[in-house]
Amino acid sequence: MRSLLIAVLLAASTAAADEVHVATPFEELLARLEVRETTENPPVPPEFQPSAAKTFNVVARSWQFDITPSPFVVNRGDSVTINFTAADSGVGAGDGHGFLLERYAEDIFVRRQGEPAIVIQFIANEAGTFTFFCSQFCGTGHGGMIGMFTVDASTAPPAPTITSLNPTAGSTKGSTSVLINGTGFQSGAAVKFGTVSALSINVNSATSITAMTPPQAAGTVSVTVTNPDGQSATRNNAYTYIEPEPQVLSVSPDSGPTAGGTAITVAGVDFKSGATVKIGSLNALNVVFVNATTLTAVTPLGPSDIATSRQEDVTVTNPDGRSGSKNNAYTWQRGTATFASISPQAGVTLGRTLVTIRGTGFTSALATSVLFGGVPATNVKIIDAVTMTAVSPKHAQGLVDVEVLVGTDVATKSGAFNYVPPGPKRRSVRK
Repeated sequence: MRSLLIAVLLAASTAAADEVHVATPFEELLARLEVRETTENPPVPPEFQPSAAKTFNVVARSWQFDITPSPFVVNRGDSVTINFTAADSGVGAGDGHGFLLERYAEDIFVRRQGEPAIVIQFIANEAGTFTFFCSQFCGTGHGGMIGMFTVDASTAPPAPTITSLNPTAGSTKGSTSVLINGTGFQSGAAVKFGTVSALSINVNSATSITAMTPPQAAGTVSVTVTNPDGQSATRNNAYTYIEPEPQVLSVSPDSGPTAGGTAITVAGVDFKSGATVKIGSLNALNVVFVNATTLTAVTPLGPSDIATSRQEDVTVTNPDGRSGSKNNAYTWQRGTATFASISPQAGVTLGRTLVTIRGTGFTSALATSVLFGGVPATNVKIIDAVTMTAVSPKHAQGLVDVEVLVGTDVATKSGAFNYVPPGPKRRSVRK
């Protein structure tokens, strides 16, 4: 008979909305059940419309209730959802477990092991403490399955707001520290970027949260702050994930001649296929993407205005236009001037032959001259670090040495130029 009696609605005197209810002793509740007194749940005054949503999972087992989250406390005016399930079906004469909450959930709620949850919903419009217990006889420990539900007399605090973020963009790799400004933040608040939880959260104050971004794909996402009381604020299109800029960590070797042609390896992070490499303002040649941390390349022809050496930044630019540099990562070395070739290799004794001389170590930063058999050439011009031009002077017929002088460097090529007599002049024929 007892299980049948408990199945009816519990009786309770109607309390005014502004009174604080005190939990009814268990024995008194059982006594009321014997005379089958009933009452309706308190009316819902307009000022106590749901201000926050709270959800609890109540699992009955022999012989206790497991309730999460804990404590079993809400604010007056909260909308409450209780998911009631049973971990077993009782022991001995037990036939499942019941759940009855004074005033707020006085219907018959019985669950057995394996049955889906019963969802109980109500507005906690009356403050105070309320008794809950197992309303289905479930074995010898049944009498100990009792507890208290508390409705705080104060209304729920206002929902949080988000007014600004700083910064508003960061790497897709995450781990960017973002300061979230707003109001109504509570200790223990959760933060999500899009649908992904922040890596770490520090509630600095009611108006400030520092959160570490999780990794996500490139794009713009909303930011949501959810307080422990269930209230939340969302700022749409608040944070933009961008592909990270590449970083240059080292170049090996880190120096080479201005003649170029040195094979180098650039080490770093976040390189993309199709990336380019620059040494100073000059584009490296034959850039090969090995992986996200390694590129290989060949140095281009270096500057032609270096007296001895010069350090240059090395910059990697990904196809998306994002770039990263390492300052003074590569050193151009002019090196000693050398003489490789002259073209043409012959000219008339009258001079005035424009020749091109190739070698290394040429520079406009140092005094440069060219001698044909000891006679200075005219109009000597530095074209680049390996090329110069000059105009041959007058000289007697025959092979002569050509000397290139760059600063204190002297590069000589023996018998490099052949002076030949001019051909006969042609006279025009008068008709």
